[in-house]
Amino acid sequence: MVQQEEPSSQGLVSEQSATLSGANDSRSLDLHSQRLLLRARSPRHDDQETALQELATLDSEQRFALLLELSQDELPWARELAIDLLPGELEGRAERAALLLQRLRDARAAGEVQALILILREQTELPLDEELLRLAEHEEPDLRYQALAALELRANDSEAFRLLLRRALEDEDDELASVSAQGLARLSERSALSALRARRAHAAVGLRLHFDLARARLGDDVSAELLEALSDTSTRFAALLAIAEFRVKAALPLCAKLSRSWFGDPFVRVAAAYAQACLGDADGCQRLYRWAEGRSDWNTYAAERLLTLLLEETADVDPSRLHRIFEGWLFGASERLASSAVDNLQRWASSSARALLERASQSKALCDASVAELVRSALLSFNGGASPSKASEGQTQ
Repeated sequence: MVQQEEPSSQGLVSEQSATLSGANDSRSLDLHSQRLLLRARSPRHDDQETALQELATLDSEQRFALLLELSQDELPWARELAIDLLPGELEGRAERAALLLQRLRDARAAGEVQALILILREQTELPLDEELLRLAEHEEPDLRYQALAALELRANDSEAFRLLLRRALEDEDDELASVSAQGLARLSERSALSALRARRAHAAVGLRLHFDLARARLGDDVSAELLEALSDTSTRFAALLAIAEFRVKAALPLCAKLSRSWFGDPFVRVAAAYAQACLGDADGCQRLYRWAEGRSDWNTYAAERLLTLLLEETADVDPSRLHRIFEGWLFGASERLASSAVDNLQRWASSSARALLERASQSKALCDASVAELVRSALLSFNGGASPSKASEGQTQ
């Protein structure tokens, strides 16, 4: 949720009563609901947190009605709350999604339109694409961007979308053009390579990598550009992952140097070690093993990278060693690490991962009830037919 500086004035009602009275349906709400809306519309973090807690106590219909009200609010942080929470209110409720789609068709305010796109874009069963194609030609650049990004997220492959992507590639807005590049690459539009090269030359330095990645996915050699991106701290992390993906052998010395560095972003060091491993340097794997024993966010990222190497059969990763790391997290005292272990074991989808989750489901040693619920949900995905990973079939616990 967007957070703003706490205002110096006192009292929510005096600050925002005008906004409340001007909203379409607020006057029909009871006093408690109106007060909740005032808190949600407040720029103060404490008021927003209180609004979240109160929303959780409401029944589904009341919560949906209030979030619907917030989705059309003129205040961006109020809309942000609706964007965060409304998708969860649509699960199994097709009539609600249909109502929001009609609101999108009727909406005129740019903020409301953007909010509704973000709320609906992952509703795959909803006939949303026609409306998104219309909005992708809107005069407002932000709306064009959100519509194109939503169409790309929904993997649209229509001729109309392809035409819009080519047109957007020539747009002076770099972010809009970068979304276009991503879509053209996904759709294997190799005829766009020359246009991608030309557009890249005019893009802001921080966004050039988007065009380089699109070109690489279309078969263009971008080794020099990826090496160049390593020199910029704003693109270094993404460049390392691209070097790993496209196996840019010329980058191995720089990757090794970055992974051995004692300074800088630890996530960059992990990405550098991962790239090393992808390029055949066993030292990268050894570094990931050592870092995965820690408890910080970047240590868990190291373990996640090891699992990726195992699943993609990119490097010689010891599954029993990785299994012990996740086991330690799962039965440890940290809810964050235990949750990460569940996510990784579900992604692993091996027989040993399932056995560990089954043992956890019967254990009273888990650190938190929320972890136990995650374990149960993960086991449901196994029972639903998730196939074991080819990389880890036959491995023992």
